[in-house]
Amino acid sequence: MTLMTKQLWAATRALLVLTVILGVGYPLVITAVGRLMPGPAAGSIITVNGQPVGSALIGQAAPDPQWFQARPSVSDHSGQTSGGSNWGPSAAGLAQDVAAREAELRAANPQAPAGPIPADALTASASGLDPHISPAYAAWQAAPGALGHRTGPAGIIALPCLKPFRPGACRSPRCSTGPTGIAASSTG
Repeated sequence: MTLMTKQLWAATRALLVLTVILGVGYPLVITAVGRLMPGPAAGSIITVNGQPVGSALIGQAAPDPQWFQARPSVSDHSGQTSGGSNWGPSAAGLAQDVAAREAELRAANPQAPAGPIPADALTASASGLDPHISPAYAAWQAAPGALGHRTGPAGIIALPCLKPFRPGACRSPRCSTGPTGIAASSTG
């Protein structure tokens, strides 16, 4: 057997072994680990009556103004596209977008609290898919008479508001509009 044949045979064996380990074994192990935490690994799918209706990880446009509204989205909350407007803080386009959103919110919510509207109600998220809003925006939307909705037999629908992911992390509290809005709109 020549040196080249030995090297070719060694390379072929290494290729086959690594293909089995990394191409079959590793994906199977990762899939098994993912099955241990089915929510996040499966996309955090929200189901109503056994039917998938959305994801807790992707903001969705509320089907009706009576439900909590997510942050504005440049991509119209489409999971197929993602991205912000790329407007910088000094861009005239950003100022125009914010002014238009503020006018739209005030027109749709004549009885909402006076004063400034929370910033996350006026600015789009960087991904355009963020399902979280600030507690201030949730409170602004839940104020008595705001949009004349979010009330039912049990009163105001509560949003699940969460604390930062990790203690000491530079994350502010946030409320998820996805599960509550989707479940409420699907049932009522």
